[in-house]
Amino acid sequence: MTDTETVSEGGNTLVGINFTNNDNNYFRNVTMNAAGRDQYNYYASSGVLNIKEVIDWLDAPDPSTNYVTARDKRVEGTGIWLLNHPQFIQWKVNGHLFWLQGKAGSGKTFLCTNVITHLQNQGHQVFYYYFDSLGSGHSKVTYKGVLASLLVKLGMHNNYDQSLLKTLYQNYSQGTSKVPDDIMLDTVLELMNKCPGDTYIILDAMDECKESKKVMKLIQQLLEVKKTYVAVSSRFPVDKDLEKLDANEIDLAQSHNKPRVA
Repeated sequence: MTDTETVSEGGNTLVGINFTNNDNNYFRNVTMNAAGRDQYNYYASSGVLNIKEVIDWLDAPDPSTNYVTARDKRVEGTGIWLLNHPQFIQWKVNGHLFWLQGKAGSGKTFLCTNVITHLQNQGHQVFYYYFDSLGSGHSKVTYKGVLASLLVKLGMHNNYDQSLLKTLYQNYSQGTSKVPDDIMLDTVLELMNKCPGDTYIILDAMDECKESKKVMKLIQQLLEVKKTYVAVSSRFPVDKDLEKLDANEIDLAQSHNKPRVA
């Protein structure tokens, strides 16, 4: 049984959903939409489970700090060429893999941030991750970090089956036991498979990942899900394990008008 309530506050729309179970506990889902901000769902189970507890339980890094920093630093109008590039447009229409290669300092992070904002403004479901070797903690450069972050964002998004994360939490001793990587992966893929719409995933600074082989495999698995679009930026060209995917690739070292196609 579910009850839904909508509250307007400060220009934001808060949507509450109460999930009732046999022991009369409930999960309340609250979605906050605001211009230029991510979409989050906040869960509570009799005052026990909330967004912070979910993040702590999964040890999920927060990539929004990188996004906001890059967005605040960008110069208005820069990087628009990429959004109009035939390779990017082809990827946005046909899906699959888009790979942006460029040396350190070439502006890949700002370009990825432009892509995220562009897709969000068009109403797409966008999930992103910034690998960051200079960030706080080790988790922003690991396979588990990106996996946990995707699980939180997908599992708490109101267009995906939120009951999957709720069940996972309950199955792991109400969030007191850690979740193995393979179970997190299975849940991420199930969330994506059950979503009827498109899913865009942007991964910035792939070269800073300390477990790139695992993440390359993850990218392959994500792209096996229908209506999935993955964009990656890296100092390196498309990994040989992904060459068979026939990625749309742009090398920033070359002319913007003459991209290289893998």
